[in-house]
Amino acid sequence: MGRVKKLVFVAAATVMLFGLSITAWAADYPKGNIELVVGWGAGGGTDLFARSIAAPLAKVLDTNVVVVNLPGASGAVAGDYIAQHPADGQTIWAMTSNYPVNVAAKKTPYGLDAYDTVVRMQHDTAAIWVRKDSPFKTIEDLVAFAKANPGKLTTGGTGSASYDEVMEAMAMEAMGIEMQYVPYESAGKMQAAMLGGHLDCLFDEFGPISGYLKDGSMRPLVVLADARVAGFPDLPCTKEKGWNVNIGIWRGVLVKKGTNPEIVKILAEALVKASQDPAYQKIVRESYLDLRPGYLNSGEFHTFLDSEIKQFSATMKKLGF
Repeated sequence: MGRVKKLVFVAAATVMLFGLSITAWAADYPKGNIELVVGWGAGGGTDLFARSIAAPLAKVLDTNVVVVNLPGASGAVAGDYIAQHPADGQTIWAMTSNYPVNVAAKKTPYGLDAYDTVVRMQHDTAAIWVRKDSPFKTIEDLVAFAKANPGKLTTGGTGSASYDEVMEAMAMEAMGIEMQYVPYESAGKMQAAMLGGHLDCLFDEFGPISGYLKDGSMRPLVVLADARVAGFPDLPCTKEKGWNVNIGIWRGVLVKKGTNPEIVKILAEALVKASQDPAYQKIVRESYLDLRPGYLNSGEFHTFLDSEIKQFSATMKKLGF
C-alpha cells in the first residue's frame, strides 16, 4: 500500500502499511508537498540522509518530498524554522547530533519540549584513527603515551563547542586521558591536517574516513561501541577496555510539538518503509551505517535525546561553555 489517502471514518479504522498497523481517523495527510529541512549545506552526511530517504518516502506517501537546506548555527537555523511553522507534519526536520549540543550550549531557544520525535533512522559508529605510519600500533600504546604526557597529543574536530568537541571530551574522560583539541572549519581540512602530520589522531565515523581506510592511509585503533563491529573482528571496542563511551553521530526526524499523533505515526511508519528501499540500503552499506542498529521509535528517541542533552550539558560545563 502506498499513501494513506483521505481516510474519514466515524469510528477508528486500522490499515496496514508494510506490515505495520496504522490507526487512521480523519487523517487527510499529507496535504501537498512535504518539506524535509536540513540544517546543513549540500554534500554532508545529514544532507545525504535526507536526499536518499526523500525519494522512497515520496513514493510511500504519494506526494513530493522537497529537501530544503537551511545551514547556519550548527543546525539551529533549521530547528528555529521548524518551530515557527504549523504543527501539521508538512514541514519535517532531518536532524542530527548537533541538536542536543545546541540545546546544551543554549544556542537555540527551542528545547526538546518544542518538538515531537518521529523516529531515529541512523546511528553512525565512530573510531579513533591514526595515520598508517603512526608510532601507536594499538589503542594501549596511544593511551599509555597520553597518560604519561597529558595534553601533548593533538586531535581534531569541526568547530568549537560542537558535537565533535563534546564527543571527544566525553571519550577522553572515559579513557582517563587528556589531548589537545584543535577545531577546523570543515572535515576536509581536519582530515588534511591529519594526513599532513599536524594531528596525532582523529575521532571520526567510518563513512567519512572510508577512502583513507581503503587506501590504507589511516587505520582505526578502537571503535567507540559496546561490541566489536561487523567486518572488523580484530578491532577492539571501548566497552571491552572498560571505557563507557559508545557515542556516534545519529540522524532522525522531528516535527513541531502539537502535531496530530496519528500524523506522527503515519510519518514514522512511512519512514520505516522508505528505509527498506534498495537504493537507500545501498547508501547505508557504502557509508558503513549498518555497523550497528540505528532505529528508535518515537518514545525511545525522545528518551535518548533527553539523555544526550543532560550528558552534553554536563560535559560542556566542564569545558567552560
